[in-house]
Amino acid sequence: MKNSTHAFLQRRQHRKARHTAKRQAQRRAQRRAAAAEPSRGQAVLYELCKTIHHVFPNLFDQLRQVEDCRQKSDYTLVEILLAGLCCSCFRKAPVTL
Repeated sequence: MKNSTHAFLQRRQHRKARHTAKRQAQRRAQRRAAAAEPSRGQAVLYELCKTIHHVFPNLFDQLRQVEDCRQKSDYTLVEILLAGLCCSCFRKAPVTL
């Protein structure tokens, strides 16, 4: 009787281990698939950049020609000008730096 109980417990343990491994593999696959797809925000930014380059092909070059008279800065002048431009286009409050 003891051997059959032990065998039963071993089979049960193996089934549980297989089930857990299968579930973990499914979760890993889901995480990989989610990481491979761009987020909604990334897709919106990509489309926005694509539209800007299509409608204003030399906008970034023109913004780079503006002289930066600041002594020390964390952001490039192009980033600040583009942020201001986007704020006015999307009617948001201006970014304070």
